[in-house]
Amino acid sequence: MKTIFEKGSDGRKGCFLPELDVPNKSNLIPKEFTREKIELPDLSEIDVVRHYTKLSTLNYGLDSGFYPLGSCTMKYNPKINEDLARLEGFTLSHPLQPEELSQGNLQLMHELEKNALRNYRLQEIFIAARSRRTWRAYRNNGNSGIFQEDKRKED
Repeated sequence: MKTIFEKGSDGRKGCFLPELDVPNKSNLIPKEFTREKIELPDLSEIDVVRHYTKLSTLNYGLDSGFYPLGSCTMKYNPKINEDLARLEGFTLSHPLQPEELSQGNLQLMHELEKNALRNYRLQEIFIAARSRRTWRAYRNNGNSGIFQEDKRKED
C-alpha cells in the first residue's frame, strides 16, 4: 500500500478555505517558528478519505475477523456489554458518590456476583461428573482401577 505522500499529485486540493475575514495576526508568531510551505501531499478530500479508510482495514477489528485470544486480560467483551455500560444510570455514576445514590449499581454488582458464583458451581459439578464418567469408562474397559505407577509400588 502506498503512503499518503506517494499518492499526492500537484494541484489537488482537499479543501478550499474562505478569504480571511478577521485581522491577520500572523506577525504575532516569531518568524523562526513559521514556515512558508508545509510538506503535505496535495490530495483531494476523497483521496484522503479512501486512503485512511483502506488503512483502517489493516487494523484488527472485532467485526472483521477471528482473533485467537490469549491472556485472560484480553478477553472479547460483547457489544451488548458496551451498550449496557452506556446506559444513563451507569455513565452518570461516580465511584466516590454517596452509597445511597449508588444502590442500583450495588444491586447490579451483587446480582453479577451471585450469577458468577452459580456458574462457577455449575462448572465444578460438570467437571466432577466428567471425571466420574471417565473413571467408569476406564474401569469398564477391563482396567483394574490401579494405575501403572501404583502397581509398580506394590511389587
